[in-house]
Amino acid sequence: MSGASLPNQPAPPEFAQLMGHPRPLWMLFMSEFWERFAFYGIRWALVLYIVAQFHGGDPSGQQAAGLVYGAYLALVYAAAIFGGYVADKIIGYQRSILVGAVIMAAGLFMISVPNEDVFKLGLATIIVGNGLFKPIISTLVGKIYAVGDERRDSGFTIFYMGINLGAMIAPIVTQILAQRVFGDDGTPAYKVVFIAAGIGMLISLIWFWVGRGQLKGVGEAPEGANGLGRVVAVFVGAAAAIPVVYFLLAMGAENAAGGVDGDVRGARVHAGDRRHQEWCRCARQGDRDANHLRLQHPVLDVLRASGKFLHLPRRPDRQS
Repeated sequence: MSGASLPNQPAPPEFAQLMGHPRPLWMLFMSEFWERFAFYGIRWALVLYIVAQFHGGDPSGQQAAGLVYGAYLALVYAAAIFGGYVADKIIGYQRSILVGAVIMAAGLFMISVPNEDVFKLGLATIIVGNGLFKPIISTLVGKIYAVGDERRDSGFTIFYMGINLGAMIAPIVTQILAQRVFGDDGTPAYKVVFIAAGIGMLISLIWFWVGRGQLKGVGEAPEGANGLGRVVAVFVGAAAAIPVVYFLLAMGAENAAGGVDGDVRGARVHAGDRRHQEWCRCARQGDRDANHLRLQHPVLDVLRASGKFLHLPRRPDRQS
């Protein structure tokens, strides 16, 4: 392989080649494919499941479900920061991927339990596991090429094709399972979606576990950190982090809900002001109900100042 290496990235070993690229690329491709299958396989069903399972199918639950979903996605990407530190400084890239895969799989099976607290705890578990997996496997792709290798960019392109392929196939397969195989359009089997995603994550775990020997030491634990003690410590740390993420997930959804409610209240007050202005305009034009409207002005002012929505009576001579 050609090209110089940066001081902090040693030259990679000589890998067997497959289709013009290092053989480990294809192992990483399939591991990431199945992880993305698991991640994207549940996304289409999350909001629908929350509304159906925890709000009895009531459309009023859509806002709460959407807020939980939004907080979940935000925390998934934030967790990558901490996962990168764990992989780089504590247990190495390979073991970080394996630990993350185990934790993610556990979270995916947890969300199939029809209990709201367990469901949110499962989402928090997925978030922690994803932080240890997703950014790390992408870094390994860069490490199997020497810096300056002309194939590096095309290698990342191939790898991202695996991401996109998994993201494209996952919702199709899981939706067929939920609505055609184990359920129907009226009552989709959402639990099957989550279980199928968990199985996909286990496939990713096994695929990487079996194929990681191809990496020839790339991404192994830092020097002096090869024992299992640090791995156990990371599992303990993840177990401690999950309740924290659960709290952030709940708090983020509640804060967002408060912001939405505030926006709605503001919109209602604005609507009340516009109605009041319209009534005043009618009064200035000599509307025959002008005296009635003027008598109502002090009441309207008090209601408007209190921030309550103004349900103004219709004029008797006009029907909507």
